Amino acid sequence: MHARSIVAALALAGLLAVSAPLVAAQTPTPMPGYPPQPDYVTDSCFWGSPLNWHVPEQNVAGPDTAAIYWYVRYQVPAGAVITLKGDFPHGRFLSYTTYKTVDGEPGVENTFITDQTIAPDPGSVNPYESGVDRDSPNRAFTVTLSPEPPPASDPAPNTLYTGTEGETDQTQTVELIERLYVPDHYPADLAGGVPLPVPTMALADGTAVDSQALCDQLAVINGTQNIVQGGGVPDNLYTHLRDLGDVGHPAVVPPLWDKYVNTKYMLKPLLAGTVFAPLIEFLPTESQAGFYANPGNAYVIAYGDRRLGPDADGHNVLVFTGKMPVHPKTVDGEPLADFDSAQVRYWSLCNYGSIATSVNAPANTDCLFDEQVPTDADGNFTLAISLTEDRPASATTECGVAWMDWTLKGDRIGDEFLDLFMIRNQLANPDFAEAIQNTVPGTEQEVMGPYYPQGTYMTPAQFDEQSSCTAVPPPTTTAAPPTT
Repeated sequence: MHARSIVAALALAGLLAVSAPLVAAQTPTPMPGYPPQPDYVTDSCFWGSPLNWHVPEQNVAGPDTAAIYWYVRYQVPAGAVITLKGDFPHGRFLSYTTYKTVDGEPGVENTFITDQTIAPDPGSVNPYESGVDRDSPNRAFTVTLSPEPPPASDPAPNTLYTGTEGETDQTQTVELIERLYVPDHYPADLAGGVPLPVPTMALADGTAVDSQALCDQLAVINGTQNIVQGGGVPDNLYTHLRDLGDVGHPAVVPPLWDKYVNTKYMLKPLLAGTVFAPLIEFLPTESQAGFYANPGNAYVIAYGDRRLGPDADGHNVLVFTGKMPVHPKTVDGEPLADFDSAQVRYWSLCNYGSIATSVNAPANTDCLFDEQVPTDADGNFTLAISLTEDRPASATTECGVAWMDWTLKGDRIGDEFLDLFMIRNQLANPDFAEAIQNTVPGTEQEVMGPYYPQGTYMTPAQFDEQSSCTAVPPPTTTAAPPTT
């Protein structure tokens, strides 16, 4: 078979999750893993309940555990315009993104709007602008969801274009996600201290529709358990390639960070080190964000395997060191934030399961975001990842070390030692030359420089031996979700 034909055969399969419309009003529901939440977090018939990474069926599409997502899919009548009216939440980052299916792959970005690009209503302020009072009570905004396709230029302000060319004369399917990263005092109020935006609809004939009638007419389906699944590597292909390489494959020593550019390129580490390695040069490298990725983010991905260290039984620690980008501080509800001079709006390192289709990259245990990672006077960090039982005594915040639980979940498809790690850079400052956004495949380490985390495997004893810290040993139980 010709190499290009083989690559085509490896194309990622889409899987449509079919479920019945949720047309009844939502009853506020508990959020397992979180403190009790205000009713408005879950009581909207339009928005439903947010993603909950603690619940397996809602832990999909690579969630960042310090970010809250509300997913909704609806059928908009021809010519109908939806308006969202709400208040800016108290948090680090807010966005609205619509998605579409391209060549059978769901979760591809359509249109996108972020907090600073949303003009406030008259008499209100946008608290995501640097120097603005983040606690201002006057924080209203309005966003329009137009059924037209995105224009080539000069989009209307505060507008998301949800339509597809040639389909505006018929009912169209729209997928919409609201994202809120690190609501203030996370995780006390997942909606950031304000109700979710209220939708109203103006039909083509001018009729206004709202409340439950709107949800009924739009045949709303919400909740991340109903997200259109896809974008993964077929299970049998994933396991076949995984098991072709040496012990730990596709992880290597030291860990290699690859930029995420599209779902097909994620095959690269699985092909590397196997007889199929020559196919890597045929993988597409153009950017096409799938997996319902956040368009405000750029990502690098690396594999790790606990068997690759000096302990042959896998009781090793993977230690990442690097430089932390300058970022705002908001989680404690700081009244002011300097968003404009930060290098990134947000940074995190997360561990995930595999990219196999059936798994679809759930969060394995947690993410650590920038404010949870201690740094030295020069902005450098040390992050240790191990099983809870193998946590070094000096892997504590008091010792200036961030620690992440590796867990026994592994890749969630038969390999408990393997894990997938991802780093996010969000809304990189144009002056931040080392941002992930400025890399292309193959240039990651060169471009990122000190911001490219270097990984080393060692035993817990070796980690403690090279530490000058003599802090009290950490607890041996898995930590609860991060609090402030």
